[in-house]
Amino acid sequence: MTLLSFMLLPLVAVGFVAAPWSPRCSALRAQTVFVDLDVVADTLEFEGEMTLRGLQALIPQGPWQQLEVLPNHRWRTFDLHHKFDRILSELRVCRPAEAVMILRMLFEEDEVGARALRAREEPSGQRWASGGWAPTDGPLVGVRPGTRPLTAGEVVENWEAVLSARCAASWQREGISLATIDDTVLELYAQNLDADVLRWRPDSIHLLRTARDRGKLDRIVVVVRGDGPVGHAVEKTGLDIRRVLDAEVTVVASPRDLADTLLATHSPDARYLGGSPGLTLQLAAALSTIPPSLRVYHCAWVTRWDGRRSPIPVQNDLGIRVLDREAHNLRYILGLQRR
Repeated sequence: MTLLSFMLLPLVAVGFVAAPWSPRCSALRAQTVFVDLDVVADTLEFEGEMTLRGLQALIPQGPWQQLEVLPNHRWRTFDLHHKFDRILSELRVCRPAEAVMILRMLFEEDEVGARALRAREEPSGQRWASGGWAPTDGPLVGVRPGTRPLTAGEVVENWEAVLSARCAASWQREGISLATIDDTVLELYAQNLDADVLRWRPDSIHLLRTARDRGKLDRIVVVVRGDGPVGHAVEKTGLDIRRVLDAEVTVVASPRDLADTLLATHSPDARYLGGSPGLTLQLAAALSTIPPSLRVYHCAWVTRWDGRRSPIPVQNDLGIRVLDREAHNLRYILGLQRR
């Protein structure tokens, strides 16, 4: 060994030891994660409560008058709570007036089913000449016991073509415009939206916190879509979630806006965790070709969107990675467990 090579050995050794601990390498390991609000919180219960309170404020008299929560039933056909949640999911109801009209219609349909059940025990019931069996006397004259309320699927299929126009005309005959319904409900959202009223998902929150504490994440951004009442309320009054998760909250107007936000991030290893299959697909389309350093994931375990029946295929040409198990998948995505 020559004298020169002997003198260079300590410098080489120091270089190999110091490189992994340099600030630049440490920054590269940390990443920015953009998380759809649906991935970390379930807002359906809050949306249902605000819609019910809006209906009560606009029309005080009705079967909804004294209710604090939507009623449940042992049979899905009569389960108003389940039906309303499913309709909100499948129709992607963004306008508050639409949600209020749907809820009132469901109450009225529920009353149709209740009257049919009462008609079964009406003593004056007999078979009619035109066919079928129904009471011939009393307040339930002509009510067929076999009548049932519309199912959630029937509402979804017929809402845009038939039911929405009928409901809007009924409200307008009562002197209440759709704009008035919107303003009433949006004001309720703005007054009541708070981190404490949302149902946060404990597994997702725990893993994001852990990744942040271990230095795996340098930035967490919760993304709220601005075309719904929750987004309007966040845009108007803000949403402070620091008690739940040390993260920023941003409202995006469209998938194009979200794509621009992702591309503008300074993190070399950004991630997007989407809950809505529709928004995730639109985001990937807006990105055209997803940069290699930016990864888009669809969290298929977010049950709010199960009813849409339009899941993202596992093998897709848009570069979207599908996650089907919450805690198991997120550990890998956030760098908490090696494959």
